[in-house]
Amino acid sequence: MNKALFITENTLIENSIINENVSYSMIRPTIVKVQEMRIQPILGSALYNEIVTQVKTTPQVISAQNVTLLQDHIQPAIIQWLYYELPSVLSFRFVNRGRYRDWE
Repeated sequence: MNKALFITENTLIENSIINENVSYSMIRPTIVKVQEMRIQPILGSALYNEIVTQVKTTPQVISAQNVTLLQDHIQPAIIQWLYYELPSVLSFRFVNRGRYRDWE
């Protein structure tokens, strides 16, 4: 999955209650979902695509306005939406035998 993520693993760990023992690879699809379903409708396609393009460039060249937007508004919103979305994602896994709870 080569999607642009608006929040890094370090930023997520440092600014949330999500433990560093939680695998970032398990969280990544939910981050993409939150960005596409919660953040994009608020920003609008033009601004969202502008930020995606800037985040995906190597080396990253993000405008000062977009850095402020990311750090002060988008990343905190992503963290709050992850609190809402992740409990069900992290509680169950789908495997060949069906689904099961992680605490069983």
